[in-house]
Amino acid sequence: MNAIRSARRAAGARPLRSACPLCGHGSGVTVHDRDGKSGRPLEVVGCGACGFVRTDPLPAPGALAAWYAGHYRTDYKGVARPRLRHVWRAAGHALDRLAFAAPFVRPGARTLDVGAGGGEFVALLARQGFDAHGVEPDDGYAGFARQTYGVDVRTGTIDALPEGADWELVTLFHVLEHLADPVVALERLRRRLAPGGTLVIEVPNVEHLRCAPSNLFFAAHVHYFSGRTLARAAALAGLEPVSPWPPARSPNLRVAFRAATLPSRRPASANPGIGEAALRRALSAQSMRTWGRYLSPARALPRLAARWRRWRTEATLERRFADAAAVLEHRYGASPPRATPARPAPRTA
Repeated sequence: MNAIRSARRAAGARPLRSACPLCGHGSGVTVHDRDGKSGRPLEVVGCGACGFVRTDPLPAPGALAAWYAGHYRTDYKGVARPRLRHVWRAAGHALDRLAFAAPFVRPGARTLDVGAGGGEFVALLARQGFDAHGVEPDDGYAGFARQTYGVDVRTGTIDALPEGADWELVTLFHVLEHLADPVVALERLRRRLAPGGTLVIEVPNVEHLRCAPSNLFFAAHVHYFSGRTLARAAALAGLEPVSPWPPARSPNLRVAFRAATLPSRRPASANPGIGEAALRRALSAQSMRTWGRYLSPARALPRLAARWRRWRTEATLERRFADAAAVLEHRYGASPPRATPARPAPRTA
């Protein structure tokens, strides 16, 4: 029944207020209509041509940049600088992300973390001997990184980066979904990669099923990627994958890219069959994210146990550590994270 309803919704495309940033198409269907955090109206649509999911209308780039620079951290985390629990979590993510990225970059390489937050990933890279840098639009978080960890995290966006192709590793962890035009952003970063340089992208997966029905779509996220639409955005920007693609229902999509060996060609429109399939999968996933599924004991009990363990650990942080630098010293220790060997990338979906 979910598949039938999704197919009917996909067939009922209507004109949208903003054109699709991937294919330029101007019609689509509603995927969701509420902000999962505030409950306010939020129009989330899927493109009728390529299946890309995003908000409608798209925000003006200037207004979006101003919001991320001055309000995003306080609106969504309630703080102007990260607390110890945020640092603890960010350090865990940083270790996992470096283990993924390490096979694609030489020791000591020049690296750039875009959307660096409080600087925990940049600090880990610097600790491991990389020439590590970051850029972060929020001055409170960027200043925290500089003052607390002594790392180079500049306040600003990729628009302020100097020209020059000298970054051997560029990372965007949960950043691309926030940017006004993902293809333009990826093109700019591709041009700044050193020859053979790697761009690592991680975004939430619009097709995953592990969250509550209302807990995927937020005003802070402009775009919602699937494996198909992330592959399309990267190809349009002249990038090709060099790591395996995650499973289709993974909560996050994390992929390493390099500049394509052939020049990119922007197609005038998406392949209708692929676009229709992408839209159907996004609609089907939203139909399958039900409260019954989310609250079923087989899924809810492990989730509650994991949250309890996390709460118990984080409740002691203020007593155990004097400051954020002490948290990183404990989490990172003296040993580098173990890197998993890189495997050839299969064909994208």
